[in-house]
Amino acid sequence: MIFWQSLGDLLLRDVLFLVVLAAIITPLCLKKRATLAVLKRNFVGYFSNPTGYVFLCLFVLLTSFAAFWPHDFFNANLANLDQLNKFLPYIMLIFIPAITMSIWADERRQGTDELLLTLPAADFDIVAGKYIAAGAIFTASLLFSQFCNFIVLASLSLGDLDTGLFFATYFGYWLVGMAMLAVGMIASFLTGNITVGFILGAIFNAPLVFAVKADVIIRNATLSRLVSGFSIGAQLDDFGRGVISFSSVAYFALVAVVGLYLSMVLIGSRHWTGGRDGTSLLGHYLVRTLSLVAVVLGVNYVFANNDLLSGMRRDLTIGKVSSLSPDTKQLLRELKADHTIQIEAFISGQVPEIYAKTKSDLISMLKEFRAAAGGSSVNLRMHVLDEGSEDAIELTALAEKRYGIKPEVVQTRTRGQFKDAQVMLGAAFTCGLEKVVVPFFDYGIPVEYELIRSICTVAKKERKKVGVVRTEARLFGGFSFAGGRPQDIPKQEIITELEKQYSVKEVDPTNPIEKDAYDVLLAVQPSSLSPEEFDNFVEAVKSGQPTAIFEDPRPVFMAAPATGEPKMPPGGMQGMFGGGGGPQPKGDMKKLWNMLGLEVPGETSMMGLFAPDIVWQEFNPYWKLDLPAIVDNFVFVRREAPGGENAINEDSPITSGLTEICFPVPGAVKPDKTSELKFQKLATTGDAAGTLSFQAFEERRQNREEVGIRGERKGVQVIAVRITGSLPEDKSMSDAGAEEAKGDAPQAADKKPSATAGGEPAKEPAKPTAKDDAGDAQEPAQPKAKGEAGDAKEPAKPEAKAEKPRGLDVVYVADIDVMMPGFLRMRARPGEEAEINWQFENVNFVLNVIDVLSGDDQYVNIRKRKPKHSTLRIVEVNTQEARDKEYSQGREYQTEFDKAVKEIEEENQKEIKKFEDALEELKTKQREGGQAGISMLDLQSRAQKLAEVQERLKRRLAVKREQLQRQLQEKNQEVQRRVDQQIAGIKNYYKTLAVALPPIPPLLVGLIVFVRRRLREREGVSKTRLR
Repeated sequence: MIFWQSLGDLLLRDVLFLVVLAAIITPLCLKKRATLAVLKRNFVGYFSNPTGYVFLCLFVLLTSFAAFWPHDFFNANLANLDQLNKFLPYIMLIFIPAITMSIWADERRQGTDELLLTLPAADFDIVAGKYIAAGAIFTASLLFSQFCNFIVLASLSLGDLDTGLFFATYFGYWLVGMAMLAVGMIASFLTGNITVGFILGAIFNAPLVFAVKADVIIRNATLSRLVSGFSIGAQLDDFGRGVISFSSVAYFALVAVVGLYLSMVLIGSRHWTGGRDGTSLLGHYLVRTLSLVAVVLGVNYVFANNDLLSGMRRDLTIGKVSSLSPDTKQLLRELKADHTIQIEAFISGQVPEIYAKTKSDLISMLKEFRAAAGGSSVNLRMHVLDEGSEDAIELTALAEKRYGIKPEVVQTRTRGQFKDAQVMLGAAFTCGLEKVVVPFFDYGIPVEYELIRSICTVAKKERKKVGVVRTEARLFGGFSFAGGRPQDIPKQEIITELEKQYSVKEVDPTNPIEKDAYDVLLAVQPSSLSPEEFDNFVEAVKSGQPTAIFEDPRPVFMAAPATGEPKMPPGGMQGMFGGGGGPQPKGDMKKLWNMLGLEVPGETSMMGLFAPDIVWQEFNPYWKLDLPAIVDNFVFVRREAPGGENAINEDSPITSGLTEICFPVPGAVKPDKTSELKFQKLATTGDAAGTLSFQAFEERRQNREEVGIRGERKGVQVIAVRITGSLPEDKSMSDAGAEEAKGDAPQAADKKPSATAGGEPAKEPAKPTAKDDAGDAQEPAQPKAKGEAGDAKEPAKPEAKAEKPRGLDVVYVADIDVMMPGFLRMRARPGEEAEINWQFENVNFVLNVIDVLSGDDQYVNIRKRKPKHSTLRIVEVNTQEARDKEYSQGREYQTEFDKAVKEIEEENQKEIKKFEDALEELKTKQREGGQAGISMLDLQSRAQKLAEVQERLKRRLAVKREQLQRQLQEKNQEVQRRVDQQIAGIKNYYKTLAVALPPIPPLLVGLIVFVRRRLREREGVSKTRLR
């Protein structure tokens, strides 16, 4: 079904294109009868000759061979014509002269040129007829090639082909052909020899084709880039990416105009050649021609470098993968840099399959940034490095010395063997003295986002400020005794990621946090703060400081004490037992929960601290993830979870567009019904979920035989929420704390903290500014009291009212492992695990939280944009099936290995047990019979023999295990080799079909025409003459 839709879409585009062509040509042919006559004669004559079909089959064969035979086609796994784009100008250098060589030379050879020139028609009519005929021949040939290559690509992509990209590419081919036809006609008008016409046609078109290699001859980089910009390959590039560029269309049109003008000069030369003024007219036309060429070059230069004209382009790809998003274009328009932004990119010519899309996106996006920003704002230098070449070696050294960009070593797999490959995908951005370097574009990070963020960062003089509250999570690194063990904690990668966009500072909570010093606060595990530090933090939140709070009932990967665990003294456990005192006091999280209007299910632990419950969910989207003891407590928030259709809130800018967030061992929150604040759920579980007490989780976690750690099923659990609105004026933290102290015992009995322990809050006098779950998802406003503006205008008035606090804007996430370093690595390389391709978007979630709260949400939509490329789905399906078989076979071998080892261990245990029983029997007899019959020497001898047997069996087990391990490894490698050979065979099979089948349709058409022609020739001939 998808195949027919794609075919219908392409046919519709082709029909519209042909209708437009017909609308342009028909009036001319109707008005100029001679033009129509010449058109018919040349078009019919070409396809009446078998030679025409030979060239047609050759053209289709060459285009198919160039498109599908190169190794890079299957290596890139993209259903496009990138490989053909590289070779098409050279193919045209053969095919176009084959069309134009007989345009006029054949007329001279047959002596019909004078007859044509005596027709009552102007020179323009003859040239136009010849050109339109050649164009019609080329268009028909191109349609054959398009149809055949479409069938191949649509079959390989299982119909999921980007027809917009495909049509734009062939439209670019058509423009290339029409421009080269006009140049080739000049050669045909110069000679009466067809062979010479072919050679001259190739020679005249060669500068347009080989100008792309100008850097080989011209060593000056600026001049070589200027010359290569006028090449056919450079102008074809936009069309190959699915973009119709006005400047490129103008280039091909102007080249065609020059070619046609010269043809008219040559055909009209019969009027003045050999005459009295022949020499002067020759000089006159030569000057006019050179002037026209100079004008064309100038116009093309202006079109390519004028910001307005170069920006006139349309992306025809279905997913708009070759154009910038509206948000990116807006950022570029608002960009005000003091200096031109210099971008220098270093890109490997050959990359592994997994980086092919990233390379394609990087090249495409860099060109789009240059086109959108204009040459006056952004200057791009892009180096594509051919492995082993002299230039590549020099540029690699330059990149490392100047910017610190080095080749990244990535693993590739060939024939069951893993090999290291060096890949360069880096870029440096400079603006004046500012510099930002992206050393490597990993395939999991959106290229457009990295580019625009780097450009804006290097161009901006000031960045927004993020204050990271110093807690036991120690995001800036340090030494921690969390869990009772000393740990040297490095700087967390999430801080490094934030520093790419923000000015990130660590906040000391021992002192009151200065108001408006930061655009957003980030507090990770604030429960680990001391009471004084915690109160300072709560006061900052209460004052209206936008804050992101991550609080985890049981951190698994991040080094921080759980909410219900005590805070270790500076010396850790040794400090507790070595005179350092007991656990340090912690802040009362109930104060914060009460202020935010949150209810957190849990119970008071044995240490007297409130321990929130832990969430579980019965849902695992990764069937190869074999961790039964923890998988239920790793909550995968996805819409595919049972009852999880609304698990990710599409109405919030924080979570809109995200597909999956993983929360390892999170907690749960829910709004207090008595609170007047507004709550927007960001991430929830599905229906098959519930909570488990902290104590029960710890106890069950020790039992490794437990399949999942679950509690009572309670339905949907909320893990992340955004809280907005204004606090009632009479709700002070001291009152809340006092009431919490009074109501401590009943809360422990209820196992839930109360957000309204201080009594029912008074009605809020001001209208809340935030929206609830059903309301608008725009960022809530943060209104200030009326007196605030008045204070600025009339500072002298002593009777001015005290400034009211700003409305709350808090995101509360019941998990801190969501930002662990492993998720940043998975984001960069989600497919690094051979068996599992992770889909987590944890990093985007955390960055979105900070962006939205800080008001710097310009990157949110760009970050979540996921370009969709058409891929070779039939190859992917076959490859995945082979990989799944390999995985299953590997699991079987592992099971056999475990079983064999277990059997050997059981045999060893039986043998040891026999000796132990015999020794125990001797000991019993000795105890019962005294010294009679059994000496101590016998017992010692038996014990020594038992030890020897144990040692021998231990060595035997080790040797046998090593043998089995070697056999297992050999079996797995053999399976991997077979799978890789199978995959290579699949690719070779489709490669052969892709090259061999396309020439068949034009060959069949040629045979049909040839047979019909032969039958027509035999009509009316007597049978006796046919014998």
